[in-house]
Amino acid sequence: MDLSDGAERELARTPDGRRLSFVIEWKDPPVLGPRMPLESRSERREALLAAMNAIKQPLLSTLAGFPFVEVLDLAGTGQAVVKAPAERWRTLVESPSLKAAGVRILPNEEFYSD
Repeated sequence: MDLSDGAERELARTPDGRRLSFVIEWKDPPVLGPRMPLESRSERREALLAAMNAIKQPLLSTLAGFPFVEVLDLAGTGQAVVKAPAERWRTLVESPSLKAAGVRILPNEEFYSD
């Protein structure tokens, strides 16, 4: 798990009881490999979606099991939005399930490209 500087600052300055929303981003994309000879683009897309869901689902299910935690899976991407009170986030970032996951935690903020 990689807690971004922005997420770490936001977590440090937010008082207990206030809800925070962070983006969890999986670092390693799914790989289909040669074992799946797929003919069409739609077959490849469906296989990639299924592979991404298989990677994301264990952690998303674990997080959803914590009290006061809301999980919004951004289907078709390597990301999810997770909302929880600040004190819950402080517990989550220290939990073995999140530390062991190959994810990055980012602030949930608007991004503008130049």
